[in-house]
Amino acid sequence: MKAADAYLVITNLPDRDSAAKLAHELVEKRLAACINILSPCRSIYRWKGKTEDAEEFPMFIKTTGGRYAELEAAIRAGRIVLRQSVTAENRL
Repeated sequence: MKAADAYLVITNLPDRDSAAKLAHELVEKRLAACINILSPCRSIYRWKGKTEDAEEFPMFIKTTGGRYAELEAAIRAGRIVLRQSVTAENRL
């Protein structure tokens, strides 16, 4: 794999169990090579006209450009809380 094809995808989930479940699913489907589930963080954001304050678990997901579209679709399909974003950088 060339470095230009490597993607780092960042998303958050509301709890460690759902993050672990998603991580296993993505790796087993070979949509991700490796996933790091980080320590919880506090997120403050606007959602549906209100300011929210929540604990979330960031995930760093390593994949390739060729698998990114399917990976994003799998993440969005399995969302427990749909307010989270999916961000991708094609730099590792």
